Amino acid sequence: TICEVTPHAAVSMSYFDKVCPIKVCPMTGELTIEEFKEGSFKVNCESAACWSKDDEAMIKEKIVQAGGYDKLNDRIEAFRETAVRRMYNVKRQFHHWGKEAGAGP
Repeated sequence: TICEVTPHAAVSMSYFDKVCPIKVCPMTGELTIEEFKEGSFKVNCESAACWSKDDEAMIKEKIVQAGGYDKLNDRIEAFRETAVRRMYNVKRQFHHWGKEAGAGP
């Protein structure tokens, strides 16, 4: 049975800071996002391995049957980017709230 549940993720702050270069605009004081670093969300599922070779063979077969590794990689990369963009929006709102409350620049 396939559930129709939309998954969401949060990322660690260290990962977020690594892939999401944020600057404060000197004119407005607002946070701005630059381009994501090239390859920030890249995965290579075909190189993954399992301790159990039987499990690995079964999982790899299911991946191929479901459309292949390129399709899986693309979905995971999009999922990661969505999580980081969502986190950026939260950080931007928090920054705006802090400015209104008189905290920081």
